[in-house]
Amino acid sequence: MYIQLISIHGLVRGHDIEMGRDSDTGGQIVYVLELARTLAQFDEVEQVDLFTRRIKDKRVSDDYAQEVEELDPKCRIIRLPCGGGRYLRKEKLWPTLDEFVDNMIAFTTREGRTPTVVHGHYADAGYVARVVASAFDVPFIFTGHSLGKPKFDYLAGQGMTWEEAVAEYHIDQRIQVEQDCLAATDLVVTSTSHERDNQYQDYVRDPELRVEVIPPGTDLSRFFPYYHYQTSPAEIDENFKQARHRMHEELRRFFFQPDKPLILALCRPDSARTSAALAALWRVARPAGDGEPRGSAGVRDDIDDLPDSERQVLTDMLLMMDRYDLYGKMAVPKQLDIGLEVPELYRIAASSHGVSVNSAFTELFGLTLIESSACGLPFVSTSNGGPTDIARNCERSRC
Repeated sequence: MYIQLISIHGLVRGHDIEMGRDSDTGGQIVYVLELARTLAQFDEVEQVDLFTRRIKDKRVSDDYAQEVEELDPKCRIIRLPCGGGRYLRKEKLWPTLDEFVDNMIAFTTREGRTPTVVHGHYADAGYVARVVASAFDVPFIFTGHSLGKPKFDYLAGQGMTWEEAVAEYHIDQRIQVEQDCLAATDLVVTSTSHERDNQYQDYVRDPELRVEVIPPGTDLSRFFPYYHYQTSPAEIDENFKQARHRMHEELRRFFFQPDKPLILALCRPDSARTSAALAALWRVARPAGDGEPRGSAGVRDDIDDLPDSERQVLTDMLLMMDRYDLYGKMAVPKQLDIGLEVPELYRIAASSHGVSVNSAFTELFGLTLIESSACGLPFVSTSNGGPTDIARNCERSRC
């Protein structure tokens, strides 16, 4: 089998993933990378190629300009030109997707092999995958990750009009592309039963359309239980031990009482509602005196250099720290290495008898929840969305 995966927007590379750098570089990036690597481990799979956009922009690493990046012996990232080299948010890419289609067909033809299946992730990649699969007369798989109709419902609830959503997010084009994908796809893959049953309910689809729920996993070589430091210290990689030391030192800069139980909220600052939820959490936690709220808001440098929405969320968080007198009780680290330091952050919270909190009011999946669970850290989350499936699956695994 030769499998082609497509994930166009965001910053995609096989190492030092810049999770949370912006709203386009989130859980989907980790999802497609780990999916590609996992598929390549099967004996019947000859090659997995993950196609994304080639970016030549001084604001981002030169890694994203590399045409081919080897991930594993049978797995690689292929970066294709699309809309010039400048790093653009996903809503700006719609007019350029036909260029990506042409380049992907040309690349595949030069390789001299026909894909067994083409799998598009998100609406933009779904558009490309549908056309490419048709060109080679092979099955097309679609994973929406998030969809335009529920997105507009959320935006409308925040006071945005349809006209504003069209101008800012091209929401009309996104919804039409999603509908076209559902009309053409051979299979829809979702992460949770909520996604299957709720996200797609306002779209027209063939009742015979195959929809499979495949819960994502996580890398257990990185996200292992905190108590392994006591039970199997010799088996732990020295790099994790060094990362643990760095995280302890980093957190001591913020906390007056660093040994208290920790409340961990790991998220990117892309929603004012996240900020509001954390405010409510921390206001409740403060009088109890037995937990230390901690927020980690992704990869960032100076707040003034962030896009408007991210800058507003982080500014609000700092203002809340002052409003609720959370000095010495709240940390917002600037930089986190997701390969080493993020797993250690979960384990430090777990060893302190703390808890992980996903503060979103609606959560499509919740990657941080399975990472928390794998590290032995209890989690609290909304029941609106995928976390219900995750809690049930984790409970089955424990049993």
